[in-house]
Amino acid sequence: IVKSLLKKYHQAVQGVNHTQGPYEELTNSLNSNDVQKWKKQAELAALDHGELLDIYQLKMDKSPTMAEIRLRLTENELSSHGRTGAISWLIEGINIENTQ
Repeated sequence: IVKSLLKKYHQAVQGVNHTQGPYEELTNSLNSNDVQKWKKQAELAALDHGELLDIYQLKMDKSPTMAEIRLRLTENELSSHGRTGAISWLIEGINIENTQ
């Protein structure tokens, strides 16, 4: 068991050494107040667990659906003559391909 733990320890040290440079570069590029706030949140999460661990969850907006993207593209494409162009033509081709 000691041999296994020693191997894991050496792998962990290698991992820290490998990521230290990029971590410092990222940290230096961010607002120092935000970094301090995040470190404090991380410390609290490590102590209390539970919902405080949610700080590690990504907060992303929902991606638009294909229908929403198509609608947005065609709405932006209407020319002053009221005709649609290449985007409508491409969407029609994709629709035809999907039905085959």
